[in-house]
Amino acid sequence: MNPLEHIQQPQQTSYYQKDILLNLSFTFTTNNRIFFPNGKHKDLFNHNYKFDISIKSPVDTYGLAIDFYQIERDYNEKIAPLLNAPILNESLPVMNTTVENIAYFIWQQVELLLDEHSEIQTLTLYETIHHSVTLNKEMMQ
Repeated sequence: MNPLEHIQQPQQTSYYQKDILLNLSFTFTTNNRIFFPNGKHKDLFNHNYKFDISIKSPVDTYGLAIDFYQIERDYNEKIAPLLNAPILNESLPVMNTTVENIAYFIWQQVELLLDEHSEIQTLTLYETIHHSVTLNKEMMQ
């Protein structure tokens, strides 16, 4: 027996109808070569990255913002294959695959997934648990 069977939709479905920040986290693993001045480079093998992203979204009359799961599905379909590629230098646009450049790329790609009412507020990309870069809306305007 379903203990929630007696619960019916309320007449008012939204408690508060303002913008809200949705926070999502993603990880990817790849190999890449980062170039430094004087012809030096560093190779990263099976390197694990993590990023956290905050998206501002309006809350609708049902008390729902943009769908977490739709963002995850779109990310997994359109962006994750590029980031989880065997060699990141070959799957991304021509760039030095620094954490800074990767963060800009992710921001631009996630923007393409959002509707006209939602916008990224911050994105933090972790190269390690102790090293990260953060972009915010003001920086990206």
